[in-house]
Amino acid sequence: MTPRKPKGLGTEGAKLWKAVTADYDLTPAELTLLERAARELDVIARLQNAVDEADELWTRGSMGQRVELPELKELRLHTATYQSLIRQLDLPEDDGEVLVVSVRSTGERRIEWQS
Repeated sequence: MTPRKPKGLGTEGAKLWKAVTADYDLTPAELTLLERAARELDVIARLQNAVDEADELWTRGSMGQRVELPELKELRLHTATYQSLIRQLDLPEDDGEVLVVSVRSTGERRIEWQS
């Protein structure tokens, strides 16, 4: 039986949940990791939207200096957390790949299977 999707998952997280639970029978601990990964993916999507809507990737700091958008740093941090959670799940695709989110310096987000 496919486990129920956790409440509050957004579009991206729900897609991940559905894809993984459709193909794998997970232990309770693995379901917890999957839920955390799905929630991270939703945060990544929200941060990416904020970056996409920004006119520039830079803003002014408290002393007037040029600093990158805080959302970019958060995007990288949440992407690293997501990747760690997915790798902990250790769910190989048929060809031995795992789902990875990468964020380019331009702010572009890619979700793909990688070895």
